[in-house]
Amino acid sequence: MIEKIAKYVLTYPKTVISCCIIITILLASGIGKIRIENDIKEMLPTDLPARLALNELEDIFGGSDVLVVAVSNEEQTIFNRGTLAKIIEITDSLDAIPGVIRVTSLATVKHIKGEDWGMEVTPFLEEVPESAEDIKTLKKTFYDDSLYVGTMVSEDGKYAAILAVIEENAETMVIYEEVRQLTERLEGPEKIYLGGTSSTIDINKNYEIRSQQVDSFCSDCCNYYSFLKLPNLVRCISAPAGNTDGGCFYDRYDGAS
Repeated sequence: MIEKIAKYVLTYPKTVISCCIIITILLASGIGKIRIENDIKEMLPTDLPARLALNELEDIFGGSDVLVVAVSNEEQTIFNRGTLAKIIEITDSLDAIPGVIRVTSLATVKHIKGEDWGMEVTPFLEEVPESAEDIKTLKKTFYDDSLYVGTMVSEDGKYAAILAVIEENAETMVIYEEVRQLTERLEGPEKIYLGGTSSTIDINKNYEIRSQQVDSFCSDCCNYYSFLKLPNLVRCISAPAGNTDGGCFYDRYDGAS
């Protein structure tokens, strides 16, 4: 069969070249219809139950795109004046950005305490604590209320998460760039990581994805682990793609502390 094809090509070279040109022109006519779809949701089947549930979630809450900012201080933990001040500043800055629906962090979550007369609701971190004793009280109050331990602040106190929900039609990449510039300015001695769909799009748009050469992360993994152990979320965000010692795989971190 191959010999027959080769013989035909050698016998009728002009015909073969003309056919190739015509086919190329026909295929090239569809180039204008090609588009790049960065929205992960659009890659899912429209009748998939998870996508239908996501659509309902967006209708109720106004959006499902979450930008994750993880603040890390492994030397002092996040319970010090400098780091707490940065958490408040990042939270307030995110809340002031057009297109951000709401922000959840240590500076916004509430401490609910039962009293004889009812329930007392107070913020954990309304302003930067004045003294070391105030910081100690904040830390004790937070860890006594286990509701946010492992999500807003890690169990060892070295990581804190700030979650910003972005509305559906917002300029996601504009918001991401503004937050990126903010975190670059505030970084040090703390390390600050960005995660979420917009971070993935930025990496894919500006860099060639190569194994063990580009810092990337799996957004599904990060969304999953953000409700389990905060250190896993940070490791997931910062792990080099394809790194077999710390890559972004569910089974690699499942059950890790």
